[in-house]
Amino acid sequence: MVRLAIAGNPTLAVSDVEIRRPEKSYSIDTVRILRHQYGAGVDLYFILGLDAFLEFPSWRQAPELLALCHFVVVSRMGVSFVPLADRLPLPKLSRQALEDLDRRVTDRLDVPVPGGTSLALLCLPPCDISASDIRQRIHSRSDVALLLPASVKSYIMEHNLFQEELNRPGF
Repeated sequence: MVRLAIAGNPTLAVSDVEIRRPEKSYSIDTVRILRHQYGAGVDLYFILGLDAFLEFPSWRQAPELLALCHFVVVSRMGVSFVPLADRLPLPKLSRQALEDLDRRVTDRLDVPVPGGTSLALLCLPPCDISASDIRQRIHSRSDVALLLPASVKSYIMEHNLFQEELNRPGF
């Protein structure tokens, strides 16, 4: 479905690096493989939500990972940027600048990272749509035309995806 979603955008590519790995995959391993595959001249961007990035200091080889690719961290509803202040291995971040992001006084903070990469903190408007919501809408036969590319919607409908899934315990 990702291939369908990005088919018209030559600047994006799908990678199956992680699903081809026979052992547990860590972000550092994936980025190393991508760095080797694409070369040092290509900028790699790791895009993730603030909620996940708050756990970054506990990630395997976090300092090296920070040096291997650019990070783009996107705000998440109910999660504050302030805890990133003084959190190693991150560069020193101004508490005031983080508070300004939380209060939406600013919508972006760019932080250079030693070694030539960068950290971009983005405060985006909240998005009330989630993957769970899309699956629920599909299951209830509600319209998802404005939420998915037409090719993805067609694929889901053609293959009857997410129809029985919602009836499983714990879904």
